[in-house]
Amino acid sequence: MNYLEVKHLMNSIYSDDEEMVQDTLESLLPIIEGKAEDVARYIRELQLIAGTQKAEAASLAEAAKKTSEKADKIMANVAQCLKQLEQTELQAGAYKFKFTKGREVVQVDEEKLPKEYKTIQTIEKPMDKNELKKLIKAGTQIEGVSLVRNPDSLSLK
Repeated sequence: MNYLEVKHLMNSIYSDDEEMVQDTLESLLPIIEGKAEDVARYIRELQLIAGTQKAEAASLAEAAKKTSEKADKIMANVAQCLKQLEQTELQAGAYKFKFTKGREVVQVDEEKLPKEYKTIQTIEKPMDKNELKKLIKAGTQIEGVSLVRNPDSLSLK
């Protein structure tokens, strides 16, 4: 049975003795506060674990980046060796190094490109939301713009 059920039950049974109902409900508050404290401790513990996990993830991401860079450097050294040996491929046990032909891509120097090969793009987007908010708060009616309050959030301090 939860607090609201107890309150309803007490009010229905002792509807003529409001003081007793109130005293009984007040006597339940320390129990509720104790449970809330336990919940708060658990939330804090989860927040600390999440923070540690985020830090570990960042550390692992940095280690992965360094490991990947190391593999890229070694691969560049192998490529240089194969070029010096004038080899396009090399079988190395279960592995095979092989140069593949690179894709053709277009590189454009926009400053040197003649105007006939350029297009003009116009981008329409809403003005800054903070400016729109100031206008709405000042009383300006703007179709398609409204102030919406985000739901209240519970904080734990």
